[in-house]
Amino acid sequence: MKKNILIIPFLTVCIWAGGNISYTKNFNTEVNIKTTKVYKYYLGMGLSTVATNFKSFSNPFLKKREQDRNGAILLVGGYNINNFLSIEGRYIKSFVKENFLNQTIFGLYLKPKYQYNQKVELYGLIGVGKVKLTPYNGSNIHFKHTNIHLGFGGEYKLSSKVKLFIDYVNYDINRKRANYYGNMKKVNTSSLNMGLLYSF
Repeated sequence: MKKNILIIPFLTVCIWAGGNISYTKNFNTEVNIKTTKVYKYYLGMGLSTVATNFKSFSNPFLKKREQDRNGAILLVGGYNINNFLSIEGRYIKSFVKENFLNQTIFGLYLKPKYQYNQKVELYGLIGVGKVKLTPYNGSNIHFKHTNIHLGFGGEYKLSSKVKLFIDYVNYDINRKRANYYGNMKKVNTSSLNMGLLYSF
């Protein structure tokens, strides 16, 4: 009788231990980690609607009084410092004229970025650049100055190397005065931009 009493707890311990061993074996699984290549440089090209206003803040979306809106070509080049910040340079030159001036814009920007999801990235633009206005269609406007540029926009990933972007940039946060048909008026220039970026 005593032997039976000793055997029962011994078997219980063996069964419990054996159950634990088989249970832990189920957790021996392999983990596959996927890595994506990070591209440091990118180039881009697009089209812009550039508005210059001599009365108030410019609006590239709408036609306004004492404002000229032109179609322009946009060239972009940048360097990705990390996943959250880039340095970007831009050049804009108007080629479709509405009224009385030509616009040329240069700018160098810091570009903070936020990854919204796998396809969409949001960003801001803050930098310094130059706006040059020259006469067209008999106007007498000559204006060139350096100012702070601010903007915001977003990118949509089309492939691993190609992105679609759209953004808005204001080039005259601190509005300066220019000669507008004999009157000194404050100038403001801004643009709506859209194009493609290629990373390498």
